[in-house]
Amino acid sequence: MRDARSAAPPPTIAPGRERSRLSPRERQIAVLVAQGFPTKAIAWRLGISVWTVSTYLRRMFARFGVQSRAAMIARLFEHGLL
Repeated sequence: MRDARSAAPPPTIAPGRERSRLSPRERQIAVLVAQGFPTKAIAWRLGISVWTVSTYLRRMFARFGVQSRAAMIARLFEHGLL
């Protein structure tokens, strides 16, 4: 039996609210991900822990309904966030 949560469509971003969806730190991390930097390098460049970068990524994945860095970046470009 399938869980009802797994059948739900991924969340979408409401028009006009796109810019408010990323904090300044999330934007920094997303830009570095888009440039191909691994988590450890992002942490070093921003002066934060690897755990913190991973937490930001997990939260952004959940918010945008994606499961990979590539899908997250595609979604951000699709909605004009990058």
